[in-house]
Amino acid sequence: LADGEKLHPVQQAMVETHGSQCGFCTPGFIMALFTLYHAGTRPGRQEIVDHIAGNLCRCTGYRPIVEAAGAACTGKAIDRWAKGVSRAAEQLAALADGSDVFIGDESRFLAVPSSPESLARLAQRHPDATIVAGATDVGLWITKQLREVPKVIHVSGVRALHEIADGPDLLSIGAAATYAEAQPLLAAIDADLGEVVRRIGSTQVRASGTIGGNVANGSPI
Repeated sequence: LADGEKLHPVQQAMVETHGSQCGFCTPGFIMALFTLYHAGTRPGRQEIVDHIAGNLCRCTGYRPIVEAAGAACTGKAIDRWAKGVSRAAEQLAALADGSDVFIGDESRFLAVPSSPESLARLAQRHPDATIVAGATDVGLWITKQLREVPKVIHVSGVRALHEIADGPDLLSIGAAATYAEAQPLLAAIDADLGEVVRRIGSTQVRASGTIGGNVANGSPI
């Protein structure tokens, strides 16, 4: 996030408030506060606490981290990302052209199909491939268990799998719908259900983790 030798305002605030000690948790807090920095509002304490929820620190304590957020997140983003936001939006929009993505060869690849038909063909041709949605669990196979995952089919590009249909007697949630996408409708069923979903992981985890993947993996975490 630093601009050359100049720290980002969020990083600088963490330094000035002594919000970091051992450093294990710091990247997560910094990136969570970076998104809050770009939210366009001056957050109150509760909004700050909600935004960093799921990021755990055992060394510093949360008070200086909350203070860093209050100091840095003023509602006015002046970093280099704010200056280049229009260009970045154009580049991201250009990538979302509805085409299939295949990187690698038949033995090792990352595939991002764009339609149910493409997904079905890939899965039939490569039954040994690992199907990934949010990767909040499968990602840990690689980073923590150091497992090899040679064939990956990433389903988040299939828009039909993100669909959520709310009927009078049935709530249908697509296999690639994230917890963040489904949370308002789940909360509408029962406020307690919405509160449980709000406590799953962190904002970032709920933005990528899927209910379908959670059910398919049956992971205890």
